Amino acid sequence: MTPVKKTLLSIFAHPDDELAAIGTIANHAKRGDRIIMACMTPGTRTSFLDGTDEEKRVARTKQAEEVAKLVGAEARCLDFEDTAIYPSREASLKVAELIREIKPTIIITWNQLWATGPGHPDHRYTSVIVLDAVSYARFKIPEISLPPYREIISLYLAPGLPTSPFPLCYVDISTQEKLIRQFTSIYEKMYGPWQALNLKLASSAVNGFSLGCELAESFNVIQRGSSEAKYLD
Repeated sequence: MTPVKKTLLSIFAHPDDELAAIGTIANHAKRGDRIIMACMTPGTRTSFLDGTDEEKRVARTKQAEEVAKLVGAEARCLDFEDTAIYPSREASLKVAELIREIKPTIIITWNQLWATGPGHPDHRYTSVIVLDAVSYARFKIPEISLPPYREIISLYLAPGLPTSPFPLCYVDISTQEKLIRQFTSIYEKMYGPWQALNLKLASSAVNGFSLGCELAESFNVIQRGSSEAKYLD
């Protein structure tokens, strides 16, 4: 039976954060699903680049667009201020408006638990904002002009942690190693040597051992509608 095409919306804090789920995102793109890769901020406070905030915004926006083209996705940026993302009703309504526009069947965002302690505050607060936005997208709220979106959204937190109160799942990304290397090379053109590739492949190999494949990504599941091992549904 031909699978029903999905709309997957990834919402992370900065360009390059999507590395946490890039293999799974690529699986869905290859299947023919619609992919929207959104970031909360263009990341103008990065320490990897020199220049003005505007120059960094332009450079990182181009990075995000190049990555989206590689995957076969659409790139979006919500223009929150870098290092100033913080949960509020206003912030969640802004994301809820995006959800109403896109009408996703699947959302992937940061795992708040993973980003505690030394983790970037923008990462953990993005998680809180997105989870609230999923609810706000369903309600009649006068500040949002688009009509409520009341379909059940499958919601996943990346990376998955065994310490989370939410169930853990793994997705086989063994066929995506080449794309992962291409992904990191896009950022290395601006950043220089970037250890993220080694960390990604190592963690994916550990996850793959748990799933019984070469490489896998992990997620905590808020809600889902399928038990497929290669896609999020």
